[in-house]
Amino acid sequence: MSFNYKNLKKKLEQIDKRVIRYVAVFTVVFLCSCIYGGQRLWGKAQTQQQPAVRLDNEQRETKEAVTVPREVLSSTQSVTEEQLYYVYICGAVEQEGVYQCKAGSRLYEAIEQAGGFLDEANKSSLNLVDLVADGQKIYVPSKTESEESGVVSEEVQQQVSNRVNLNTASKEQLLTLPGIGESKAEDIIKYRSTNGKFQKPEDIKKISGIKEAAYNKIKDKICV
Repeated sequence: MSFNYKNLKKKLEQIDKRVIRYVAVFTVVFLCSCIYGGQRLWGKAQTQQQPAVRLDNEQRETKEAVTVPREVLSSTQSVTEEQLYYVYICGAVEQEGVYQCKAGSRLYEAIEQAGGFLDEANKSSLNLVDLVADGQKIYVPSKTESEESGVVSEEVQQQVSNRVNLNTASKEQLLTLPGIGESKAEDIIKYRSTNGKFQKPEDIKKISGIKEAAYNKIKDKICV
């Protein structure tokens, strides 16, 4: 039996070509897998890092958003702590009613809130620069009412307007009286809140600590 070397060589060459193709295909597949896997790992790493950056930005924005300048806080606090008074304005004014005004306001400022005087208002019957008291009733008489009640001389009006009204005076106004400190001023306000208005200036002697001697010092400076 003869051995055919040519056929063997031809078969070996065919086998070599198939092996080379398999190796080439395997190499290409392996490289593609490596590239694809590397891209996935890289993308996953980037995804894990991004939330931390985003979180840092959100924290920074939140911190900036809640930071309020000290000047704004102080101005807000001053507005909140500002004392307000309520007064009832009636008579010869444009719009009668209850109005809110700041502590330390003058009579003319309160009347402006009520629309101002009517034409028939007797402006001279009021001291327009008097301080407004909390809970005060401001009555503006008409000229006719003033004539019917009798004309008061300007000198008497000036004397009365310079006196402190025990029924409407604020704590600050009461403190202007000789011998009246913060404690007695608070007692006066408490008395009229509990017992109603003082009927006559002498009633101030009902306040603890205000006797005849103390009353004589302020009797020409008070009215009801």
